[in-house]
Amino acid sequence: MVDPLVIMSDYISTSRKILIPLLVGLALILILLLFDSPARSAIASFPPFRLLADYFIDTFNGPAYYISPAGDDNANGRTPNQAWRTIDHVNQLDFEPGSTILFEGGHIFSGNLFLDETDCGGGSPDKPTVIGSYGAGLATIDAGDQFGIFIQNCDHLRVTQLILEGSGTSTTKNGVDILNDKPGDILLSGIEIDGLDVSGFRHGIRLRAANGLSGFNQVRLTNNKAHHNLHSGISTNWDVFDNTAEGWPFKDVYVANNIAHHNAGDPTYMDGHSGSGIVIGNVEDALIEHNFVYDNGASNAAPYQGPVGLWAWDCTHTVIQYNESFNNKSGTESDGGGFDLDGGCQDSIMQYNFSHDNDGSGFMVGQFKGAREMRNILVRYNLSVNDARRNRHSGIYLFRVEETNLQGIDIYQNTVFISPGPSQPAAFRTSSWTTGLEDVRVLNNSFITSGGAWLIDIEQPRNDIGFWGNNYDSSEETFVVRYEGDAYYTLPAWQEATGQEHFDGAETGTAVPASVKNPGGSSPVDYQLRSESSLVDSGLDLGIFNVPEADIHDFFGNPVPANITYDIGMYEAP
Repeated sequence: MVDPLVIMSDYISTSRKILIPLLVGLALILILLLFDSPARSAIASFPPFRLLADYFIDTFNGPAYYISPAGDDNANGRTPNQAWRTIDHVNQLDFEPGSTILFEGGHIFSGNLFLDETDCGGGSPDKPTVIGSYGAGLATIDAGDQFGIFIQNCDHLRVTQLILEGSGTSTTKNGVDILNDKPGDILLSGIEIDGLDVSGFRHGIRLRAANGLSGFNQVRLTNNKAHHNLHSGISTNWDVFDNTAEGWPFKDVYVANNIAHHNAGDPTYMDGHSGSGIVIGNVEDALIEHNFVYDNGASNAAPYQGPVGLWAWDCTHTVIQYNESFNNKSGTESDGGGFDLDGGCQDSIMQYNFSHDNDGSGFMVGQFKGAREMRNILVRYNLSVNDARRNRHSGIYLFRVEETNLQGIDIYQNTVFISPGPSQPAAFRTSSWTTGLEDVRVLNNSFITSGGAWLIDIEQPRNDIGFWGNNYDSSEETFVVRYEGDAYYTLPAWQEATGQEHFDGAETGTAVPASVKNPGGSSPVDYQLRSESSLVDSGLDLGIFNVPEADIHDFFGNPVPANITYDIGMYEAP
């Protein structure tokens, strides 16, 4: 007699042997379809899997469409073997939010891609609209004199892994131009621009807000190369700027790991600055870090405005950190510096940045007429080496235009090295016309000069600036401080005449020479304190001044304070 339990057991065992490998195989196919474009393309090219591919891609990622120079605009565009051929054809279609539009890598496509809210409005974080490349290498969009990609009123959008090339000086259009001009102060969320190479446009990558406070939220600009553009490499702009508005059109903006270089400026444009590497404006809650910015601005022609390598303006709660900016220029006598927090910035920070060999200042804080109030700025743990090569700038530079305010500026634990130059550079300077600075505190900085370059230059009176605990290292050469029209050639003479570098009845500043390892060197390590330096553990306790602490380390990541109290400058000896 046959035991039914034995039959059932054999059936289950056999089913497992068949079903488990089948399910595993299907699962692997699904993973490849969903996450790996080359494998997806290969699998989807086989008829038995085509319907399966379309179903799962549409369900989980949104529909995918392919464009290839070997394609046909009469095809369905759903697989590489059925790819479309031209950008013009893509522009004639309406896509649903969450679609993926992919150009074949290693090939050039002439044209100008346009998407609006009918194509990519109303998306979701888990199913963004994606524009990118497939296959080997990156696809190139040859835009000629027009825009590369223009996107209007879209949200949850990712543009990635493309090369965009414009015609250069003859174009007035932007490489990636993302616009919100919707009424009603609406913030569109989830814009990601990653891994692009953009050159030959007016602005390389630009986000614009053009209707009230409508703009963008949760913006990610990462891993891009923006170069050889006219006005800027990467930027945000409020086309209808209003200094009385209660809010900002850009919120939660992250700008990281980008390279912006040789954005030279427009020699025919006289109405404002041009030629900045990265400029982020009209923003609330921005983090700008790990960017590499150089050789921008040489053709700027505006007589009273100039570019800066990396800067922010009209910003609140913005942090600029861990960036390097160098060899930036200005074609005029204005700006051309490394870093800047400019007109209308509030509650914002520059920290852990390296600026060197720029025409203008290493680190500038300035307020222009027509901006919002500017207050509560921190400049800390930065390094400036041989900035201010022209334009009478300095390693650290402050300016304020009349009828504006600039108050609550804490400048501490920075290191500045300045050698002589044709426009009399200084380690620390205020502009020649600046008065009315309020509550500016300069603490525990290392100011180093050689060849008689000036340490401090504050020309005008009526500025509320206090110096405490700084070291003034003139490398055993001429000590020069210019203060309110007078020159001082020793630290005691300046202290006695002005009351600077005194706290609680005691003298605080020092003039220790040869304080760092290799003044004039090109590496940040050259500006670490010598192990035997008396500046180790000689800084003032920042807590006494209620100065906000860093998060909490020095330029190199060492904890601070490491021992008894703070060291002087951006380096904390272990």
